[in-house]
Amino acid sequence: MLALRELLRVLRPGGQLLIAEFQAPTRPISKAVTRHLFGHAMADNDPTAIVDLAHDAGAVDLTRLPAGVGWLGLVHGRKPA
Repeated sequence: MLALRELLRVLRPGGQLLIAEFQAPTRPISKAVTRHLFGHAMADNDPTAIVDLAHDAGAVDLTRLPAGVGWLGLVHGRKPA
């Protein structure tokens, strides 16, 4: 939360925020491999959590976007004007 607040603090009013995030796999075997290699935090990552955190930090107009890579997601928003 503190990092998101700092990101928004340094943006100019109306500035755009783009966050790249890891998206946990949904297939059981992929999830098991991810859990084994990287741990529970990566395998059980909640993809909506970053949107909620960014909203709580003060970002507006938040949307989730595909990044074109299966394990990568994007969150786009902006600092209020």
